[in-house]
Amino acid sequence: MSAAARRAEQQRTRYRIAEQRARSEQAGGKPSEDEASRMVAEFYARGGQVTVCPPADEAEVEHPKR
Repeated sequence: MSAAARRAEQQRTRYRIAEQRARSEQAGGKPSEDEASRMVAEFYARGGQVTVCPPADEAEVEHPKR
C-alpha cells in the first residue's frame, strides 16, 4: 500500500471515529446501566461473542500481594 493510500485510510478512520462520537453525544452520551444491560443482552441474542477478553464472571482475578 502506498503512503498516500495509508494516509487516506487513516483519515477515513479518524472521520468515522469522530462521526461515531458525534452521534453518541447527540444520543445523550453514556448509556444508563439499564440501557447498557439491554444492549449487551441484544448483542448476545444476535449471536455476538466476546473475542478480546473473557466475560467478567469468567475472568481470573489476580490480587496484588500485600
